Amino acid sequence: MTAINKLKVLHVAVGVIRNDSDEILIARRNSQQHQGGKWEFPGGKVEQGENVSTALARELKEELGIEVKHDQPLCQIRHCYPDRHVFLEVREVTRFSGKPIGLEGQPLQWLAASEMDPGIFPAANQAIVRAARLPRNIAIINNSHDAEQDWPSVIAGFSALPPQCWLRLRAITGSTPSQYLQKTKDFLISSTRNRPLLIDLDVSLQSIAELEALREKVLGLGLPGWGYYANKQVLAAMSEQRPPLLENITIGASCHNQQEYQLAVDKGMDFVIASPVASSTSHPENPGMGWRAFAAIAKTGMMPCFAMGGLSQQDYHLARQSAAYGIAGISLYR
Repeated sequence: MTAINKLKVLHVAVGVIRNDSDEILIARRNSQQHQGGKWEFPGGKVEQGENVSTALARELKEELGIEVKHDQPLCQIRHCYPDRHVFLEVREVTRFSGKPIGLEGQPLQWLAASEMDPGIFPAANQAIVRAARLPRNIAIINNSHDAEQDWPSVIAGFSALPPQCWLRLRAITGSTPSQYLQKTKDFLISSTRNRPLLIDLDVSLQSIAELEALREKVLGLGLPGWGYYANKQVLAAMSEQRPPLLENITIGASCHNQQEYQLAVDKGMDFVIASPVASSTSHPENPGMGWRAFAAIAKTGMMPCFAMGGLSQQDYHLARQSAAYGIAGISLYR
């Protein structure tokens, strides 16, 4: 057994604390600590016999002087540093009382998720940053074969897009990877686009290099960036956790049951869209898994889980009560 395998795993409860402006609280680590000088999401060690929620509430009371009123699972992260292993159980804190104060002398800062620079955080926190940046809504649009597809009109057709909603550009049945890639490029360089995008990965993963080469140009135009989305066939085709080129890029995946959710976890995805929750117009023959089965998946807390299938915008709060991070859909926003 190597020395690194003998290292004890440090179990840590971490809080992504949001205020009424949807800003997130971060704290700076003391220069004498492990990863000193880096910014982090507040939290601390889970003591023997404690559950994660209790440990987080205790740590936030001790470090910040706040009382947690509501929290729910966000994600779990295992990371190996040269001198230690950490297991982070991350919970989203959306209600608390009191004003956070650095009771241990640590500087605090409220930031919008979009303003967070991953480079200021420890390596183990990178996945938390990606999770914190996720929207609450994902609208799915079909990528047509039509060479003259008018993207502004397509987007305008989604009349009920909430603020901060992301778009997933869905590859339709029958399109080849090259056709989808070209249409995606057309969409990416459209100056009318003002929302982050999720691009479907093809099984060969050949589109990644071309799309990543385009990223600098698109960002230079002042347009939002993008992430990727994988169906179960793409997940199965991945021979490694995530392509090295996409180490710090958001990647989501579809899942329809606990086994597919676990596959997404094993392949290092950042979130899943679990479906169908209920019968939908596109698949009326499928009654859906129901909220109880959905909650059983989402409450494992290994990664953010969106609900999709047969939902309306009125189902958002029910989805959140069932441990969903947010909701996604095609007709949901029309």
